Amino acid sequence: MLVNLVIWAVIAFVTTVLCATEPPPNLRLIQESHHQDLKNQKNDLAALLWDSYRVCLPEDQNELDLNLSGILKEMSDVDRANILEKISHFTGLKSLNLRDNNISLLPKEIGNLSHLSTLYLDNNYLTHLPVEFGYLTQLTELNLAQNRLSQFPLEILPLTNLRELTLYLNQVDGLPPEIDKLVNLRKLDISHNQITSLPFEIGGLTCLEDLILCHNKIPLLPASIGNLGNLHILSLEGNDLTAIPSVLTKLTQLKELDLRHNPLTQPSLNLPQMPNLIEYLV
Repeated sequence: MLVNLVIWAVIAFVTTVLCATEPPPNLRLIQESHHQDLKNQKNDLAALLWDSYRVCLPEDQNELDLNLSGILKEMSDVDRANILEKISHFTGLKSLNLRDNNISLLPKEIGNLSHLSTLYLDNNYLTHLPVEFGYLTQLTELNLAQNRLSQFPLEILPLTNLRELTLYLNQVDGLPPEIDKLVNLRKLDISHNQITSLPFEIGGLTCLEDLILCHNKIPLLPASIGNLGNLHILSLEGNDLTAIPSVLTKLTQLKELDLRHNPLTQPSLNLPQMPNLIEYLV
């Protein structure tokens, strides 16, 4: 009887510890201090932006987010670089929005933002990324659309937690074979670029659900595309495809397939093998 009581006491203690929702007091103090530091930094930045440029930070922000969309657009290159360098000290940021700011160069210190999970850099003038960009290993969403990238930035490849990567409206001429390192990618939008071929290794992105390749110069699809068994959306509109590869019938989870505006001479596809296909545009 005593043994049973001891066993139940141990179980109750372990359950209490494992199910505790509150962090330990010392950890909670560290978190609160960290958030307060970040809040102070953002207050300093807000004061600088107002005193020097008479612009205000948007109100819809919390301690872990920083939305500077369009705010740096009218600054000189020197002032913009100064603000970006200051932002690199906000090491606790989770989300950073820098879209539409005429940014042509990111400071290497951006690699300090190691807690970032979301980063919007679309509609800027970026031609490349600093090597230190690869330190942002917690990123799950990255938007680099509407920049001036002529090559796929290899600095992205270490970001293996990425789930969504947007690169549309650049001048990217291809994808590297190492693209299969982005094993958690769910959505890849690289439409409106200059891609002429896809590497065989793209078939290694087996978590992909949305693959947007429209308005490129792709004449053929690699056979490995058939390995993308979780794909729901495949957009190939406006490429140079002359035939629909039979390997597409392996994509049994596909719901949307867009093949419009290709010079197709053999537009047939065995639709019964694709039971989930809802929208087929050709």
